Amino acid sequence: MKSYCKYIGLMLLPLFAVACDDGASKNYIDMPRPADELKLTANIDTLVLTAAQGNETALSFSWNSVKAPTETSEVKYLFRMGVADTKFAQSTGFVEAPDCQVSYGADDLNDLITTWGIAPNNASEFEVQVVAQFPDSEKYHMPMLSEMRVVVTTFKPESRPAYMQNNAVDPGYNPHITFSDGADMTEIILGKMYSWTGWFSKNEGVYVSFSKDGSGQSIVSTGNGCAVSDGAPSASEKFFPPKDGYYTFTVNTKTKEASWAICVPWKYVCIVGSGFPAGDWNRGGADALVQDATNPEIFVFEGNVTGGEFKMYTERSDNWGSDALMPPCSSPGQLTHVTLEPGVPSPLAVIPGANPDNKFHFPHAGQWRFEVNTNLMNVTCYER
Repeated sequence: MKSYCKYIGLMLLPLFAVACDDGASKNYIDMPRPADELKLTANIDTLVLTAAQGNETALSFSWNSVKAPTETSEVKYLFRMGVADTKFAQSTGFVEAPDCQVSYGADDLNDLITTWGIAPNNASEFEVQVVAQFPDSEKYHMPMLSEMRVVVTTFKPESRPAYMQNNAVDPGYNPHITFSDGADMTEIILGKMYSWTGWFSKNEGVYVSFSKDGSGQSIVSTGNGCAVSDGAPSASEKFFPPKDGYYTFTVNTKTKEASWAICVPWKYVCIVGSGFPAGDWNRGGADALVQDATNPEIFVFEGNVTGGEFKMYTERSDNWGSDALMPPCSSPGQLTHVTLEPGVPSPLAVIPGANPDNKFHFPHAGQWRFEVNTNLMNVTCYER
């Protein structure tokens, strides 16, 4: 009995559920099948990956097909590979492989191993398993298992800088602050995956280039993803956000994916000015707005205002020259004051250094709800 239980443990019995019936007949377990009936092999057991290989097949595994125990059962093959001696904590997880084979291109394998935290240029050992299951509605059959190990040395991918092009605006929406094309993007996966966070207009297409001046190769839209092109894109090949707002825009030339993720650029917004309870221009005691519980893009103030003027900052400090949230300039560099109209959104801009010193005004004193939408970059007030 002890040896029988030990065999079950060795054969990963906890991974596989015992089939249940309606109680009319007993379920039972087959006697174990010979372990050597399933044999896993690899095209190579020691491998040094190089960037020059591209994504040509570098490592492949195959195994023989096995016969199901009964006519009512089928055969299901499960494969996984992971860092050796980690009990597959860092692994691909089980994937079904009905064709009795699994292959990895050099580039794919290098990326996969990198995600497991293995440093490049070091030989590391990996465990590989294939399991043959026999699903059966009547009884549970012992699975078969075959294992092996391989040693792989990865390489460090080469960096390839990429640049955002064409009318994205950072750090905030302001038609009279010019965004300089060729802003450096963040390289998430060297040479393959890039992101950029800022304010985008749904009417202004953008693209990514591998040169700061926008010449040469670029990353363009394919409608449902992205691709690398040899030149600047046509109008239909540019990327457009779903709506105006702040986004983290990400492209991955390997998976050919492009995505837009709405983001909240600031975690804190405070108001200073004579119109609010904190008093006349008291930065140290400025009134902090509260993030809306259902929409964290919106910051809210509710209370009594005197009808005076105000502006906003994204930090509480004594530095009056830090960037401020203000009305956009009516013309480049022009001092601009805006009186809010109840229920009507008014454009909001980030004014570098708070210069010119633009300000908002409430229509009159009273009880108001004041909302700052940091994604759409507008402010709206509602009288209570």
